[in-house]
Amino acid sequence: MIHIYTDGGLRPDKAFPAGQGHGGTGYVAVDVSNGESFLFEGATHYPGPVTNQRMELLAAIEGIEAARTYVDRDRTRQVVIHSDSAYMVNCLKQEWWFNWMVKQGGQWLNSSKKPVENADLWRRLLGLCQLSYYRLSPLYGPREPWKRLQNQEDRKVIQASIETGLNVSFVKVKGHSGIPLNERADQLATKGKNGQTVQYPDAGG
Repeated sequence: MIHIYTDGGLRPDKAFPAGQGHGGTGYVAVDVSNGESFLFEGATHYPGPVTNQRMELLAAIEGIEAARTYVDRDRTRQVVIHSDSAYMVNCLKQEWWFNWMVKQGGQWLNSSKKPVENADLWRRLLGLCQLSYYRLSPLYGPREPWKRLQNQEDRKVIQASIETGLNVSFVKVKGHSGIPLNERADQLATKGKNGQTVQYPDAGG
């Protein structure tokens, strides 16, 4: 089992609207199959204007993508994402995505009937995970209704999830609460928002 702690950071800039700035992501992974052995860590800088929510989503995306090297073809091996972003964790655990893509016919509206922000990143994240689509789909029509989704992008997301998605679960953690790996992810996100990019081991390592 691979545990990945992720975090997003934002450095405000007066040149950008409120709530936006220069961003950074951070993630660190360990294998807990036999003890707790370090696997990889990384940080990425994203020039503004970006939001903190985008950074939280991108941190998880980057962590899962990096885990592919260690999961190989064993898609049953579990990957656990630890994040202090309740919004991201709740989307996956409470399956909001099914409402956005299927029940709404691909409208992607939130509970206030406004467009879901960062839909592009949500699609990237969802396509990386084995979604509980087959369990939910019979509630809304014949088997495999994803093949009839009106939104072509959503059809690709579901197909990617089914064919190549990893076995990912999401856990909410409290930020800045002394959890060592969560603190490390925060440190890496800080490096990212301040302009540094880290990848260890590197792509050739």
